[in-house]
Amino acid sequence: MYDSIKFKENISFVPITFRQRQGGVNSINFKRIIKIGIQAIKDFYLIKKTCL
Repeated sequence: MYDSIKFKENISFVPITFRQRQGGVNSINFKRIIKIGIQAIKDFYLIKKTCL
């Protein structure tokens, strides 16, 4: 995308809209979000450790 700006090509941005939720409850709870975050931190640590 930035290469096209660099070479002064025409770019158009199209707005994206989403329909509203029809109701109900959220399917993702706070505990699950925390578990996913902790697992992501562990994964990034292992990736960093193996790359060095």
